[in-house]
Amino acid sequence: MMKKIYISILSGIVLSSLASCAKEDEPVLQYTDPAVTFMPADDATDEISELRRQFFQQTGTYLLFNDTLQHRCIGKDLNGEEVYFTELLDIKYEVGQTSKPSSPYSYTYLNTENCKKALEYLNKFILPHFSERLRPFSWMLINTIKGKVNNEDTYPYAVAGQRGVVLACSELKNLKTDNQKKQLAKRHLLVIVQNLSGKNSASFNDFNLVSEKYYNASYTLDEGQTKADALRSKGFLSSVNAGNYPTKDEDFNSFASLVISYPMSKIETTYAKYPLVVKKAKLFEDVLIQLGYIY
Repeated sequence: MMKKIYISILSGIVLSSLASCAKEDEPVLQYTDPAVTFMPADDATDEISELRRQFFQQTGTYLLFNDTLQHRCIGKDLNGEEVYFTELLDIKYEVGQTSKPSSPYSYTYLNTENCKKALEYLNKFILPHFSERLRPFSWMLINTIKGKVNNEDTYPYAVAGQRGVVLACSELKNLKTDNQKKQLAKRHLLVIVQNLSGKNSASFNDFNLVSEKYYNASYTLDEGQTKADALRSKGFLSSVNAGNYPTKDEDFNSFASLVISYPMSKIETTYAKYPLVVKKAKLFEDVLIQLGYIY
């Protein structure tokens, strides 16, 4: 039976050797461009490989349908059995990361026909929202995503990180109309936009300042006042904890969902009685547009 070594590469650069220069004492680093492993092998001529090449030529972004970036034989062990090097996509890798992610993900994959349908969906409902400068390093289209939160299995619609965005596309086979697919796209887009918070936190400073002094603070209802009125009067949409205003992250996520799901004209009409909500929605939308999001 073949022995396999599975290695999840945490760095964007794989150091292949560290040698000393013959004329100087300074070390010379030799490395393999990590982008190479995001492309099909040069000799791959199957339909999916051709689709991946064409996608990169058209968008400048890499396309994956599997989290195995490379799987190659690196020799034989003492028993003469082949040893394999396998590099897996670490979607939660971050530059400077010193520990492995606490919630690793596993995936199920699409067959060839569903790969093509998922790519059509990506091209029509997701990509038009991202200018070239906002597009991720790679997209991975798969069937399902499985993760864990507090030892409980979770099945997110999407996962985003510095090396790419993973979209779960299992629902596509049951969606017949463009409107149905747009609803799925909103769920995918929300995860991607939420990921922008950590990468561009300074850009949202003006948004955060509007309600900053109330984050996670307790509140009481005035006589006749509803919870919704108490929250919205301070610029909030909802709160997870009863009796407390939302945290900064909760506030960010709720407004991300709002501006992704509804046009500003609808938001202005719906929240006309709550000028702080409208103000924050406009600030949030303005930041997204500045970052390169396209409505």
